[in-house]
Order: sequence, then C-alpha cells, then structure tokens
Amino acid sequence: MGRKVEPALQSMAGTWEAEMSVDSVMTELVGLWRVLVAAGRELVGQTVLHRTDSIYTYSVLAKGGSQRSERLTTVVRRILVYCLLFNINLASQYVGAGVIINSGADMLSRDRDASDCQLVPAMFEFLWGRFGPFVMDMFASGASAQAVPGTQQLLPYWSLWADGVAAGVDALTADWKAVAARGVLYAFPPVPLVAMITYMGRVQGARQQEGRSGPRPVEEWDQSLLDGLRDDFRSYMRLDLADSTGRSYDSQERQYRKFCVRIGKPEVPDAEVLARFVVGRALNDYKLSTIEVGVAAIARWAADEGLFDAEQQSLASHKLVRRAMRVAAKHAVTSVNQKRPLSRADLQVLVKHLRSRRDFIGDRDAAMFLVGWAGMFRSAELVGIEWRDLQVYKEGGEAEKGVAIYVPYSKTDQAGEGAWVFVAACEEEKEMCPLRALQRLRKWGSADGKVFTAYAGGVGMKKLTVGSRLKQDLRDVGVAEAEQYAAHSLRRGGATHAARQKIALRKIQMMGRWKSDVVRLYLYAAPVELMQAAAQMQRKQR
Repeated sequence: MGRKVEPALQSMAGTWEAEMSVDSVMTELVGLWRVLVAAGRELVGQTVLHRTDSIYTYSVLAKGGSQRSERLTTVVRRILVYCLLFNINLASQYVGAGVIINSGADMLSRDRDASDCQLVPAMFEFLWGRFGPFVMDMFASGASAQAVPGTQQLLPYWSLWADGVAAGVDALTADWKAVAARGVLYAFPPVPLVAMITYMGRVQGARQQEGRSGPRPVEEWDQSLLDGLRDDFRSYMRLDLADSTGRSYDSQERQYRKFCVRIGKPEVPDAEVLARFVVGRALNDYKLSTIEVGVAAIARWAADEGLFDAEQQSLASHKLVRRAMRVAAKHAVTSVNQKRPLSRADLQVLVKHLRSRRDFIGDRDAAMFLVGWAGMFRSAELVGIEWRDLQVYKEGGEAEKGVAIYVPYSKTDQAGEGAWVFVAACEEEKEMCPLRALQRLRKWGSADGKVFTAYAGGVGMKKLTVGSRLKQDLRDVGVAEAEQYAAHSLRRGGATHAARQKIALRKIQMMGRWKSDVVRLYLYAAPVELMQAAAQMQRKQR
C-alpha cells in the first residue's frame, strides 16, 4: 500500500509495512489518517481530495463508519474529528472499480510482480545497436520498461496488467504479425514463460517455412516443450483459463501465500490452512464471491500439484473447507452491487449527444454502445471485434437487415467454438441503427484490424475503457448517478429491454450466449413495475 502527499512545495512518499496490507480497506483508511497527520499545518483550511477505486472504502467514509466493523468505524471517526478540529474539508471520490490512476499513491501501491525483470541497460543498448531500432517491448511494465538509448523516452511496451500506459495487455494473446508490421520487436519475457514462448516461436517459424499444419510425432517434438512439460507443467495446464481468470487466480494464490507466512505455515495448499484463510477473510469484510474465487484458485493449485486427498473430489470439498464456507456465507459481505442496466431511452439520448460531436470519438462511442447494447456483448468481446468478423445480413433481395458478428471465443467459450451474434438494423429510428453506426465509423479508418480503436486507425481499445467511456458520456448528458453504470450495463440493458419486448427467455439466453439460467440475474424490474405487479395481486378475481 503506497502513500503520497504533496502539500505546497513539499512532498512525502513511501510504503506501509507488510502487516498493514492484510485488509485493504483498513490499510487505505489508516493511510489516509497518517497522511493527514504527517502533512500537519499545511492542510489547515485546505480541501483534501481522497480518490479510491474501492466502493466499500468510499461508502464507509460517506456513512461515517461500518456496521460490520468497529475497527473501521473507529478509524473513520478519528479522521472526521481530526478534519473538524483543523478545519480540513475532506472530499472523497469513487473513481470506479478497476480504474487505474497511475500516479502518486496509486502507482506506489502496486506490488511489483516477482517475475517482472529488466535486462541490464548496457546489454539492451548493445542489442539496440545490433538488431534495432525496436518499436515495441512485448514483455514489460512501468517498472521494467526500457528507455530508448540516448533519451529519457520509454520504449512502448505490452504489459500483463492494464496500467493506463501500456500499448497492449498480455503479449501471448497479441497478433505479433500485426505488431511486427511496424518494425523490429524486443522481447525479454519472464523466466517461467521462456520455455513456452521459445517453443511457440519455433513451431510457428517451422510451420511457416515448411507449410506444415498437421500433428507432429512425439520424436519430432521440440526439446524446449518437453523440458517445460517436465519442469513447469502448471504453466501449460493454465492455458485452459481465460486471461482475466488466470490473473485473478494468481492474485488469490499470492494472498494465500502471504496468509501462510503470517501464521507460520508452509506455503502449500492445505485444507486446514485454507479453512482458516476463508474464515479470516469472512471476518475482514471480504465479499462472499471473492472468497469463493479464492477457494477455487487454491483447490486448482492443489489439484495441479496432486496434493489433495484422493478420497476428496477436490480440496474445496474437504469437510473443513465446506464448514468454513458456511461460516463465510453467514458473516461475509454478501450484498451484490449490480450495475444499472442502460435503458433504451438513455441510450437514445446518449447517441444523439455523441452524434453532435461530429468527431471520431463520438462516432466510435455511439457505434460501440449501440452494438454492445443490441448484441448483449461483454466488454472483452466488444473490444475484440475485428472488421473481418462482420458480415452484412441480407434477406430476400438486397435489403440490409442487419449485421452478423462472429465472436471467436468468450468467457463461456474457452474452447473457441465460436458464435455468431445477429444485430438487427433499426428501420424506424435511423440514429439508433447499429448497422448505420458501424458504416459511419468505418469511414474513419481502414477496413482491417479492430473495429473499436483508441484513435482513428490506431490500436484496439482495452476492455476497461468501455465502462469508463460510458460513465463519462453519461455524465456529459446529465444522467443521474452515472457511477452506477459500467460496461456490463450495455449487456444487462439489452437483456432487460428484450424481456420487456416479451422475447422468450430461451431466445434471450441464446442471443446473449448464456450457458445457463443465470440470464435471469441480468433482467431488471424497475420499482414502478414491481409495484404494478403487486397491485395486480390485490385485484379481485373475476
């Protein structure tokens, strides 16, 4: 957890001790308290803006405490009393989940990945002179990115995490051929990935030269692959996970390891330790959903290592862990902060405003929101759409009825079977037509690559940008409580509107590519609709 304060011309920065980082909400509040005290007289009579990506921290400050935690309430009251005594106007701002400020305390608070490393600058300069200049560093972060020799400018880089600066996220999912079209690429991957990347590179290169696409017999398998399967099998077994799920599991495993160290236990999956971990999280205001993800991550780790009891289906089904989960179900934070669905009326106001901008951003956002809403797309699916995935749908004559969009893989389709999403044209209201919006957007750039790009003819957008753009555009048109909306509001709004149009639930499930009845959780009934339904119950039977 980092801290940074810059009153007047002074500045202070540093990091909290390890034991302060167990409870993120408590750590953030104590951090705020320490900053206020450390700044001293500089803040008297001043306004202090506290920015957070934790809705719970924001809520606790706004309410003056927490009903679930006396410790949090004590710290919050201490902060408020201190501000009152010294005439400090404390303002708290929720910047949104996943929003990365990428400066000040936010930058300091980010743990550096142990596998993130940097080649010695002198060696990098030698490689630059021998093979460069390079146009992209495919494996780096803000902490390990190389500077262009002779300058202070960082070489553009791809990172494992979205940090607001990286040109792309997760190089293993990138189209290297497209990136390499700009020039020579530089890659210094984390050590655990070297064997896998070397193997993938050799196989792709060999297939390009030999034109081979069929299976290889075992005796022709690359030695780097065999070494990896022998020494680092877990890395290959993780290829079945979605990128976001893999990163989430990594985070959960790191937290579990820290817990093991704190209580003096070996850093290995163990039913008793996992049960204690679950109970500890439940009593420290973790959401039940987060605890469930943690159990799944550690159980998978145990299965990969073959450490769970052979009589148990998995570590998660061990009786101690099941009992701990019952404790968590009772004491953990269970409230679900569902994002509001975007109504068609609000979407129409939004699109009209964006059209009036008459620039690329306006046309891009309008097309993105219309397609995302009508196709019930997840944000990752939406930003992954390429122009080659679009096919104008015609019925009968030459009349364009809509557009068919191919989704090669998704959250519920990790095997890559693919699916077609049909988005109809809107004949009655041309400004609300997704097909026309896409045709208008296409005039700004080439017919290749990503449909939704950061700028005209630029690189593809990150999925987190969809939600932040939606919030900003909603603020611009004066929609109340814009912070209650996110990228998922498009998907949920489309599903809700379809239900109100009396489209069968089975068809909505197919249109939104839901694999189960979980689609019911996406449907929203406004209070007025629920009251009308309740009123019907009071009517006499005829």
